[in-house]
Amino acid sequence: MNTTPLTTQIGGDHYKGFAIQPVEYIHQNNLGFLVGCIIKRICRFNRSGGKGLEDLRKISHEIDLLIDQHNKGFIGLGSLKPRPLMIYPKLFCEINGLGYEQFTLIELVTQYDRGIDNELLQAKQLVLDIIAAFQRSNWIPVLLEKRVQS
Repeated sequence: MNTTPLTTQIGGDHYKGFAIQPVEYIHQNNLGFLVGCIIKRICRFNRSGGKGLEDLRKISHEIDLLIDQHNKGFIGLGSLKPRPLMIYPKLFCEINGLGYEQFTLIELVTQYDRGIDNELLQAKQLVLDIIAAFQRSNWIPVLLEKRVQS
């Protein structure tokens, strides 16, 4: 088997099952550091090798950091060098079997980072809702394709 950086993972295999890995989505869409951290964590938190509640709490903190930076006048990295998205959030989530809430969060932070929308408070509330459901052990992802059809 031919190994590449995408087929090699140190410390687990929670990204190997993705048809499009989070690093590909982040890099090809020219997204910033904090947004990249949020995306990788929301993709892995409920998978084998993910860190569950710890990942969700880190996402919440990273959104707080983004809000703080935004309030200080700093804007998303992508808005400095705008270009068309190479991989759209919906495609990324559908092809990787992510849930509707995961898609919504990825879309919100992607739009923010590209200077299109500032819905960070909505993203924060979404993460808090996922944390609450996850703590009650009743968070079940609704697959994106099923939610869009209904």
